[in-house]
Amino acid sequence: MISQEPPREAVAPLPIVNGIVELYATLWQHFPALLQRIALPTAMSIVLLLLAVFLLPPLAAYVAWYLLLALPTTILGITWLRLLLLGDSKTRFAEFDARHRRFFTYNFLLSLITLPLVFLQYWLEVGEITLDSGTESLAEAAPAESATDDLVYWLAYLPLLYMQLRLSFVLPAAAVDERYGFAESWRHTRSQSGRIFLIAVLAVLGPWLLWYYSPSWFDAPLWQFAGFLFYHLSIMLHQGAFYALLAIAFRTCTGWVPAPDRNVLQRFE
Repeated sequence: MISQEPPREAVAPLPIVNGIVELYATLWQHFPALLQRIALPTAMSIVLLLLAVFLLPPLAAYVAWYLLLALPTTILGITWLRLLLLGDSKTRFAEFDARHRRFFTYNFLLSLITLPLVFLQYWLEVGEITLDSGTESLAEAAPAESATDDLVYWLAYLPLLYMQLRLSFVLPAAAVDERYGFAESWRHTRSQSGRIFLIAVLAVLGPWLLWYYSPSWFDAPLWQFAGFLFYHLSIMLHQGAFYALLAIAFRTCTGWVPAPDRNVLQRFE
């Protein structure tokens, strides 16, 4: 049955194994398109970080860069999600229109959920929280070398990731111009949150952590520079995989389908 309103509850379960298979199949099928769409956001991430480092004290720079990532990930999210949900390969970033502003607002608010991790990571690395200029540089605020510190960080991250996932259906909905808010997202993920969380940890976070903690083979400055560039690229690749999971989960759990006429509002089954 077709209506303009989302259902009150999830209409179908998200299978874990099939969900992982569908996620990787989607990424494989559309990987060239994903690479095209992450080029600009990756460059923006690098520029924003460099500006923050040169203009702000270490912690303030780290916080500013983290929050401003909502801008490049918005540009990626709209074009990527519209491709996955609507088959829209023509949408490109041209102007910051109402769709972008809505997506950016949701994206920014969701980033506030994990903002405490920025302060936690900084505290684990330098031993204190301060916004004043100091001798530490942001480059020194690298992932904690201590296994205990890393364990503390990721144990703190997982429940916040769970909260983000419960609310993140607003992103694919915003990308396809649906009237849909945090309350609807929380309601639709209520019975499926464990499945979505498990897929996110196993299929999205897990592979990224394997790369993140892989040993560095080269210490030469040129290779370190390449690693710096690839780090920002990996952020956007990870975000692209996260958005792909959201597209699959949103479509499955809400029963959303694109309207036959793409010029009218999208519909929920």
